[in-house]
Amino acid sequence: MFEDFKNNLESRKKNKLYREVFKPQGLDFSSNDYLSLSSHSQMKQELAQALKNGVGLSAKASPLLGGTSACHIQAEQELQKFINRPAVLTFPSGYQANLGLIPALAKNRVIFSDELNHASLIDGIRLSHSPYYIFRHNDLNHLEDLLKATKQKKIIITESLFSMAGDFCPLKELSNLALKYQALLFIDEAHSTGLFGRRLGGRVSDLKQKDHVVTVHTGGKALASFGAWTGSSLLIKKYLINNCRSFIYSTAPSPLLMCQWLSVLKLLKKESYRAEELKKKAQWLRKEFFLSETESPILFIVLESTQQALKISQKLKTAGYFIPAIRWPTVPKDKQGLRLTLNFDHSLKQLKSLKRFLQKNHVIC
Repeated sequence: MFEDFKNNLESRKKNKLYREVFKPQGLDFSSNDYLSLSSHSQMKQELAQALKNGVGLSAKASPLLGGTSACHIQAEQELQKFINRPAVLTFPSGYQANLGLIPALAKNRVIFSDELNHASLIDGIRLSHSPYYIFRHNDLNHLEDLLKATKQKKIIITESLFSMAGDFCPLKELSNLALKYQALLFIDEAHSTGLFGRRLGGRVSDLKQKDHVVTVHTGGKALASFGAWTGSSLLIKKYLINNCRSFIYSTAPSPLLMCQWLSVLKLLKKESYRAEELKKKAQWLRKEFFLSETESPILFIVLESTQQALKISQKLKTAGYFIPAIRWPTVPKDKQGLRLTLNFDHSLKQLKSLKRFLQKNHVIC
């Protein structure tokens, strides 16, 4: 009865694609806790006080059936200021948000998707059943050729900071292109929220004209929590409330999560130096690794094969570094390797030590 499951797992083992869940060991270079806020004492104290004040652990219902509390309303108001948008809508996770948002927004539209988009965006596109085109990564000329050839309504979908490649989308140019062809622009800001843009609210917050842009922000990266929210015009928010199935039919995020977001927003104002120092470390290490000298804290080292990626990852683990191998289908088959994410707590001494190890093992020059 379950031979197909067994065969799938055996095939994955044979092809070095088998995965297991395990606890990180050693110096962690895989965490998305970019600002090292997940254990911040101020946030812990404020959450403990919120519990004492009677804030509930569960929203107990969907947002439209009584799951919206005063905490949710207050958090949405502060998030609007944070990302510089007139309207916000909250979700239990970024993946769940994308699964519901894209089918709702892409209805009666043709989708144009960057080839390196995250799995949640790809799955949202598949669930939409809308016609779609995939444009070459960050290739504006290819995208424009596709837009020109399409008469129907359009939506462009991409990431602000790509979660694996570690590079940025050409945001201003994409925005201008979307306006030129009257397309909706959908930007996943998961890895840029808390690090870039006005008030650290994501790169889209810097755009002057953005009524045509819908953003998704997640709490599980730099904001050291979980959950997600959208940024949009008020019109699009009202449309989503009535048409986004993953919003309508899910229990609202926990009120305690709303308190955590309020707490971390205060920390971002108070300790904005964390993001600035992280960017400096990223620029320094990317230069040392002969990568593009941007402020992106995500560094990807492409290796020759899956086997080599697994071998180097195991050597790193033995040496006290936790850097898992990244394999297909998370990345294209010719782009497998090691993904390093820098955190605020990583010291220059630790970064220099890692560099020496990778040089010794001929991973970098």
